[in-house]
Amino acid sequence: MKLGISPEQFLREYWNKKPLLVKGAVKNAPDLATFDDFFDMAEDPDFETRMVYESGGEYPWQAIPGPITKADYKKDALWTLICHNLELLNPDFFEFKKAVRFVPEWNFDDVMATISKKGASVGAHIDDYSVFIFQGAGSRKWMLQSDPDPEFVPNIDIRLLKKFVPDTEWILEPGDMLYLPPGVAHHGISLEDSISYSIGFKSLRYNQLIDFHITQIIEQAENASFRDSNISLQNDPFLVQEYVMESIYKDLMKLIGDKDVFRQSLMKFLTSPKNAEQNPMDESREDIFNELKNGTSFKRDMWAKMAAKETLTGDIEVGINSILFRVSDETYQKVRSYFLNEPETEYQFSKADLNNLELVEMMLTLIGEGAFYLI
Repeated sequence: MKLGISPEQFLREYWNKKPLLVKGAVKNAPDLATFDDFFDMAEDPDFETRMVYESGGEYPWQAIPGPITKADYKKDALWTLICHNLELLNPDFFEFKKAVRFVPEWNFDDVMATISKKGASVGAHIDDYSVFIFQGAGSRKWMLQSDPDPEFVPNIDIRLLKKFVPDTEWILEPGDMLYLPPGVAHHGISLEDSISYSIGFKSLRYNQLIDFHITQIIEQAENASFRDSNISLQNDPFLVQEYVMESIYKDLMKLIGDKDVFRQSLMKFLTSPKNAEQNPMDESREDIFNELKNGTSFKRDMWAKMAAKETLTGDIEVGINSILFRVSDETYQKVRSYFLNEPETEYQFSKADLNNLELVEMMLTLIGEGAFYLI
């Protein structure tokens, strides 16, 4: 994937700022997958897919979740099929995740395919996240509006703009790529049966983070309570004294304002796997260790997520699937290497790994919790 400019210039001038069109950015785009590949994928309930009917559904702009059957590709309908998480399923698509690592990994969401019948679209809309869109098979016309009215059409399945007045129009041919920052309205119409791909980045939604952080605070406060040791005789037993209010307020603000608790919440939040279902191993830590010692290979779970931050003491705090570890740089570099390649990559412990007790303890926990698994 070619940006046509340096990553430094892109981040400085375009990232979260303005759109960018790159002609011929992805040379092998038409050969990545076929229509039948995605039709087969959509039939499988294990994959995240959905169908949007611009017309021809039960009502305008109907959206249905997968699995999608052959009967759902209605002959007289304008339909669009959307398939998610391609980077987890195919090494070729994982390469696109690697290609955008000039953006911090915690921003990344997924690689997605949009398969559309000629003339179909998912309407004019605004995203609150950044996305690269490149054309595979066919062609698609894109219309953009840089300063849109954010009002949405009410009471429909998808979020469509009530008013859309484009100020830019581009046609993407196979291999062409468009970068769109948050807040730019866009409307893509398939000029023929087509496949588009997008590399999406999540937005950090404060309402979700607050909800997650409050849960962490509640856990911290599980055994905390107010005990009034300054109680004195009062004439009215129904009055709540001001000092009681003030004392409870200070206690709660101390919990809410604790930066260490917040940092832990944020690391856990950023590494929460998209698929919440984990598959912990039934084996004991001793059995897992013996298998690693005997050369048993392991892989990371396809949904496993990792982030890290430096600490004031020079250690690295690593979060994987919302489990936090404080480790040396040596251990961090080793675990980091497990996330650099596609999920199907197999790994084995070397003698040096077995002698790194910090790494051993960390991996025993992660394998036991299902973030990695033995083969």
